Amino acid sequence: MKKMYPAVVNSPKTELPESITSTQTDITVSNASVLLAGEGIATIGNGDTAETITYTSVDGNVLKGCIRGYQGVARSWTAGTRVARNFAAADWDTARDNITELAERLDTPERASITLQPGVRVVDANQDAAFKLAGLQGRTVLNYQSQIGIYGVLNPYVIRYGQNLLPPFYEAVTAGNGQSIISPYSATINASGNNIGWTYKIPCVANTDYTISLTHNGMIALQDMDSSGAIIQNSGYQAASELHIKTAANAAYLSIVIGNGSKGAGVYSFSNPMLNISNTALPFKPRQDSMLAFQTELHANPDTGANPDTVFERDGQYFKLAKWKRVVMSESLTYGLLNNYIGFKRVTIPTGQLPLPSLIVPQISWGTKYDGALLKTLDTSVYPDSHDFSSSIGWLISVSNTDSGWGDSYTPTADEIKAYFMGWKMYQEGNRATPYTSGTKQWFKIQRPADSSVASIPTDTYSEWTPYQLLYQLATPVVEPITSEGQLTFVDGDNQVEVGTGIVLREGVKPALLTPDNNYYINSQAAATKLAYKVSKFLYVYANSRQVYDWLISTNADSWGAQRLYKDSKNFNSIPSYSVTYLMLDKYPTVDVTGTYAENEKALLLDTVKTLQDNTTRISVLESKKAEKDSPAWITPTLLNGASQYVDYQKVGYLKDSFGFVHLKGLIATAPVNSRIFILPVKYRPAFQLIFRVAGAGETYEIRITSDGGVFTTNTGNYISLDGITFQAEH
Repeated sequence: MKKMYPAVVNSPKTELPESITSTQTDITVSNASVLLAGEGIATIGNGDTAETITYTSVDGNVLKGCIRGYQGVARSWTAGTRVARNFAAADWDTARDNITELAERLDTPERASITLQPGVRVVDANQDAAFKLAGLQGRTVLNYQSQIGIYGVLNPYVIRYGQNLLPPFYEAVTAGNGQSIISPYSATINASGNNIGWTYKIPCVANTDYTISLTHNGMIALQDMDSSGAIIQNSGYQAASELHIKTAANAAYLSIVIGNGSKGAGVYSFSNPMLNISNTALPFKPRQDSMLAFQTELHANPDTGANPDTVFERDGQYFKLAKWKRVVMSESLTYGLLNNYIGFKRVTIPTGQLPLPSLIVPQISWGTKYDGALLKTLDTSVYPDSHDFSSSIGWLISVSNTDSGWGDSYTPTADEIKAYFMGWKMYQEGNRATPYTSGTKQWFKIQRPADSSVASIPTDTYSEWTPYQLLYQLATPVVEPITSEGQLTFVDGDNQVEVGTGIVLREGVKPALLTPDNNYYINSQAAATKLAYKVSKFLYVYANSRQVYDWLISTNADSWGAQRLYKDSKNFNSIPSYSVTYLMLDKYPTVDVTGTYAENEKALLLDTVKTLQDNTTRISVLESKKAEKDSPAWITPTLLNGASQYVDYQKVGYLKDSFGFVHLKGLIATAPVNSRIFILPVKYRPAFQLIFRVAGAGETYEIRITSDGGVFTTNTGNYISLDGITFQAEH
């Protein structure tokens, strides 16, 4: 829109007190108060020869920065010539042009295309608008950044940080003691010494201006750091109310320190800290981020990048067009021996255990060993360290005896094969280098060999073990709904945006009270508080799905990863259900995120209408799903290992009610002892193994349900009833 100038009532006139030339840009008038103050427009002279000028400011009676001949011809004028804020042709032309432009903006939608690259960037937007995803594709790297295995684009995210880049005091790392947080952006220190306060580590963009400002009577410091955390430019502690820095070419983070510095003992107060992109301070506002995040794994051909998984949006819901499947060979799988060969053995993972094994594209697959070595896609009956697939048998993997510790003449059991894939090597007692053929068996940890050996078949793995992995292409792509959270929006002007991977959304957690400090912790090394993944950075904490700000961050060595959260037991509320959103410590490949945003009002209006339609659709779908959940249907399982339905009695089945409780029913005919009757699917399983006493043929029987979904009977009879078994499903 073009600049439009206000009118002056009745267009009072002044005059030139002295002659001016046609090129003069500072013009003195007798009384500038009758003209527009500051930036303005005026007319010199009358009639056909009048000249319209603009000026940028007024200094006393001097019009500064004049543009001569804005309309009309620039000419010399004599003293006494009339000067006034007349209605000029320029006013009407500008109004007409603006009306035409506005009509076009309201009639034709215009969108700007944008590519958000991995890492932290500054994006300039010309108005407040929502981001619409256009492209997000998979990528696969073998042994990524010194990490062993097959790595895809796991849980990608885009975060647009608020205009205030500083989060509340609760999210800062504390230094020393004596801090008291009054509100998210107001705090005090009752200091007994120096260097007490808070520190922030904020991602930044190189060669960019940043300014911090706040009200305080302490000291502050602003410095940039490289990717390793080494300080580049250090402001030192200062008592100033604001500090500015232009980041270096290799800057990756800003370090902000707020505290008492070298001022020593005393009471200090701090309020409204603001960190913004600019070389001048902006008015304070709380940090308000926007985010778009996905819980999904996206792959592509590791060699060429071809045929990537893609994310797309439909009716406000995100989906993945899955073309690849990655499988971790863990203790949950069943293994068998197919053949013995000189120097290696051919083992199988029988058909039916891995997702969609019948839909793979033959020979388009990759595998990695525990040490990161690539499994060859060759005949597993001829070559060790190879893998292949048989539609009738399943996955075939050849394991060298050097790796497994099985002798050429020894036939390992299924449990011994499983122990190998959990990270254990067998050997003949007396010499770990001797493959086992006969005598006393021993096992040691392949990737933790300093640990003591064990004499019984291992049944668990350990954190250092990096299991075998497989990646294969599906013959037919599959559309899968994916969990997403948030909507990415831009603000008018500079936006600091971070594109990355490894975000975990709203993982449930039960804080635990730990001694000796009597605090409640989340993600401490103590097993009860550990999250599913090691944490690089906590983003949000929720109590009953509502974001809270009163958990403090600690980088203590007892953290499971780089950070843990804690709260004094006096302030802890045990009633809410807690969850956290965080970034994983492990690294995953990243990719560009492409999309568009509205550039004019018509596009904004269409976005608003589309969002309303999508939300209405999603609400109706959720209502339907809730109705289904409140009236769940019984599911009939597949009975295993010779177990069968007792004829003419209630059918065996299970359901999960709207409160998360699983119920079993039905009558089982004679079943084998300690074998699975059937398997409960994920989300229908207990968190821990459970044992129930049930009625049977003239006596009481035991039903055992394991955390992997197995339903077992510990004895046998003519019939066994499952009626009355109820338990809380896993979260």
